[in-house]
Amino acid sequence: MNGFTKTMLLGATAMGAFAAAFTTPAFAQGAPGATGSDDKVVVTGSRIRRPSDATAKAPLTVIGAKQIEQTRTVTLEQILNKLPEFGSQGANDQNSIAPGGASFTDLRNLGPKRTLVLVNGKRMTSTFVLGAQGVDLNNIPASMIDRVEVLRDGASPIYGADAIGGVVNVILRKNLNGLEIDGGVGMADDGDRQTYDISALWGASSENGSITIGAQYNGEDPVIQGDRPWASDENGSTFSSAIPEGRFTDTGTGNRYTGGPGGTIVTPYAGQFFNLGKEPYLVQGRERLSLNVLGEYNVNSNLVVFGEALYTNRKSRQRLNPMPVGDIYNTAKWPNGLTIPATNPNNPYGNVLGVRKRMFELGDRKYHDDIDTYQVRVGLKGDLSEKWDWEIGATTGESSGTYFTDNVPILTRLQQLVGNVACPPGAPAGCGSVNLAGTNSLTPAQIAYVKYQANRDATYGQD
Repeated sequence: MNGFTKTMLLGATAMGAFAAAFTTPAFAQGAPGATGSDDKVVVTGSRIRRPSDATAKAPLTVIGAKQIEQTRTVTLEQILNKLPEFGSQGANDQNSIAPGGASFTDLRNLGPKRTLVLVNGKRMTSTFVLGAQGVDLNNIPASMIDRVEVLRDGASPIYGADAIGGVVNVILRKNLNGLEIDGGVGMADDGDRQTYDISALWGASSENGSITIGAQYNGEDPVIQGDRPWASDENGSTFSSAIPEGRFTDTGTGNRYTGGPGGTIVTPYAGQFFNLGKEPYLVQGRERLSLNVLGEYNVNSNLVVFGEALYTNRKSRQRLNPMPVGDIYNTAKWPNGLTIPATNPNNPYGNVLGVRKRMFELGDRKYHDDIDTYQVRVGLKGDLSEKWDWEIGATTGESSGTYFTDNVPILTRLQQLVGNVACPPGAPAGCGSVNLAGTNSLTPAQIAYVKYQANRDATYGQD
């Protein structure tokens, strides 16, 4: 339940930024030395109005709808990334291992949890993915943004610890009359990373109220890391000893070998390493579908009924190198990792063989996520006098997602195939004699026995 609206006194600098939102150059910032009379600017509605709050001028950046349109950005993340005060610690699609394709905002590199994100002055439902939590900027449709207000000063005394870095308040469009349809396509200079976007807005407004309905779909293709020479790691700074052919170490003699054709382990190891910078996505691929409705109805001059419903479905995909296995890749269940036992009939040396292998037989690890987020808010507001207003409302929201990882090996079954664990009934032919040598060390039946798809469900709610 939300209480009375919160007003913060920001001074003439802030008001100048508000007034310039549609007329000044993009990303205009208030000058610290500006003077003038203090005015009231509502930047959040989560607290009771307190005129005793400091009236000191606070730095405010306002990005208007026209500036957003001119930049042809399709996500709020891209809009905010144009501002120098935003740091690089928040997860986003530019990070190949970003959690679940989510985009979080981060003022001054203090972390996403220290920047408060609001929509129309109210808190937005958070998304929880793979250990990261925050307001996913993908859930705020760029086509419906009227302006973005960024309070660049820490505001924790008023809003709590999640506003230490600052506050981002996204104001959505209303009072629209007619139909707007927009779209666009683009690509990177290298001919990949195609992007596409289409949006439609319809609205009607009068003295009695307004309604705005919007839909937006956009997609972004991934970029393969190996397609960028500067990122493909040709200098060898991130090479791995787990190679596709397998590197084997005789624990009795210390001699090292490389897996060869036909599953042989006789070729002396010649110092080969695996380049980690070829297979992964440098930039993730994403698709988003947003459906949104906002409305107000003026019951009389002192009473307004309002409501909004926001929904976003986001799908993202990522690719990493095939899973490495071996004697240095241990788990709680298998503290010694994976080795080839001396009893394996295809171990020619009679000693335990340490192994380091990249499991190309299973394919690249592929991550794909499907996340639904909605938020519904309804309420009443009005004026009691020139100095007093009130608002009461209720908000509910939820972010739920399923996260998949393909081509993951079941380590216990690999231990069975190489002979460290007895093969159960129904195990594929050759179980107990696999030595993982070469790039084609498993039969189709053995691959199907070992490979699985991991999945996890997560739900985060707000009331």
